Amino acid sequence: MSAPTAPALESLRRQLEGRWERIERARERYTRLIQQLSSFRWQSALRGQPELLKETREHEAELTEVLAYVEHRARREQWPREHAGLRVLQELRTQRVKLEALAHQRLAQATLRNGASFTEALSGLESLTLALPPPPPGADDPVLFEDWMLSWPSPGRVWLTPDRLLWRPWFGDPIQVPLAALQPEAVTLLPGWIGLHLKRMGLTLFSLSYAETLTSLLRLRLRTVNMAHGQPQANDVATSPAYCHRVNHLSPERWGLGVFGPHGAALLPAHHRTFLGFCLRLVGIQARKLQPAELRRLESLVEHLRRLPPGEREHALRELTRARDGRFWPLTGFQRGPSTEQDLIFQSGKQYLVVPQPPSTLHDVLQQHRPAGDIRSPERHPLVRSLQPGDSWFQENKYRLGIAAGAALFYASALWAPFPGNAVSYAGYALLALTSMSYTKNRGLTVLPGLLFSLVFYPLLTCFPLILVFMWGSLKPKQQ
Repeated sequence: MSAPTAPALESLRRQLEGRWERIERARERYTRLIQQLSSFRWQSALRGQPELLKETREHEAELTEVLAYVEHRARREQWPREHAGLRVLQELRTQRVKLEALAHQRLAQATLRNGASFTEALSGLESLTLALPPPPPGADDPVLFEDWMLSWPSPGRVWLTPDRLLWRPWFGDPIQVPLAALQPEAVTLLPGWIGLHLKRMGLTLFSLSYAETLTSLLRLRLRTVNMAHGQPQANDVATSPAYCHRVNHLSPERWGLGVFGPHGAALLPAHHRTFLGFCLRLVGIQARKLQPAELRRLESLVEHLRRLPPGEREHALRELTRARDGRFWPLTGFQRGPSTEQDLIFQSGKQYLVVPQPPSTLHDVLQQHRPAGDIRSPERHPLVRSLQPGDSWFQENKYRLGIAAGAALFYASALWAPFPGNAVSYAGYALLALTSMSYTKNRGLTVLPGLLFSLVFYPLLTCFPLILVFMWGSLKPKQQ
């Protein structure tokens, strides 16, 4: 369709006595608004011209009257279909429909509210444009979740508080969602557990580690957001900072918040497992203790759990524990170990849960909800003993024997043939390496020191057995 000619439009201006100029100004406003609302940074674009929304809203009633008059005159004068004025009117109507759809979409995306009319949607966008961008959570807004995530087309940071979800991308304007306006079914975990989709917002967040955690936290918060603040909370649930470790590896593997109650015990870690954390543990660096900010975040999360009915509370706790890659032990799945002067110890298989300096509330809860059993003998716990009484001479010296045998095979074979190229030297080398790694792991360290000395630093093979023999006492496990 060709554009109307200048003479035809000039004739319309004279005939309609100023009404046609209003239609042309409306077309200009619609064009600019459609461009701004279609932009990725639409909120910033609107803030750059705050008067545009106001002018469009204030002239809508007048424009409706002008359109009605011009269309009535077109019918009365029987304008032909190819008339220049009819083409302009049709384009304006098309622009208006598109602009109205964009206004409703952007308003719903930013506030989850939608105006019933076009002017109400414009008014809502005007208020949103004049308002300051939502700030990050402060001291009076406890954070349940915070991390970097991906979304098209920009990565960004996401915060979840008891009242809102805030997404601040690197490129683009922040999006804040009041949780009271969401429904549990509005949060969908994508297949593969790497992303979640928030309906009505048009927002999809991706993460290899945190998508399931954020989804579980959102669903939990949405179940409790409409509950009264004065609702009584469960008093049979106790919490305390705790860490877990495995048999023969006494260093804390993960720190978190221990949650004890009728469900049993659970450890909500402060962080997910990461490759960096794996590397740090590999070199023997202990897990970082629970920080005050992390403790407040986990405690705030448990406060929401307390408001749920018992059955739903246990289900939500299991879901959160699994999503955070934590540990959950039912009452029948763990035992209470012997306590040291300051620690409370629990055992489940080869996993230990240690509560340093447990509060009195924890002892009260354990009196009501006792674990499956008690480990009465202190000597059975590695935090209390280094070797079990009654171990045989072989059990006590097996690592020394293995190291000595491996070194003897390796050195003896070198008298007949240089290394490599001798099967006996290979066997001695392998025995020395395996025994060295097993020894350092048994000493409460990791396999890496033994691996480095015996496999990587080949020139040190001559001195490593001597190190293990003469520094035997200095490599004892550290007491927690």
